[in-house]
Amino acid sequence: MVIEGNIARVDVGDSSDIPTDAGAHVGDTEARVKSLYGARLTVSNHKYEDGHYLTVRSATAADTLHLLVFETAQGKVTRMRAGAKPGVEYVEGCS
Repeated sequence: MVIEGNIARVDVGDSSDIPTDAGAHVGDTEARVKSLYGARLTVSNHKYEDGHYLTVRSATAADTLHLLVFETAQGKVTRMRAGAKPGVEYVEGCS
């Protein structure tokens, strides 16, 4: 996603070949993602699916701008995205 000429976020969906730095993939369970990111992770209800958004804060406490967001359905990761606020927090992507 590009906002005002800057890359705001990168989305990954339908591919388990691309891992995060901690090794999470599309297809992983919510429990695995929670175990990888621990206290840095917050859970909120998904807007469209019977699932959740698992939002991971940066490991650097001073970095409040960048997030990693996993979307889940029925307990499994279906998409993930990383980037800067506010774009990374938008529920809808580019069309």
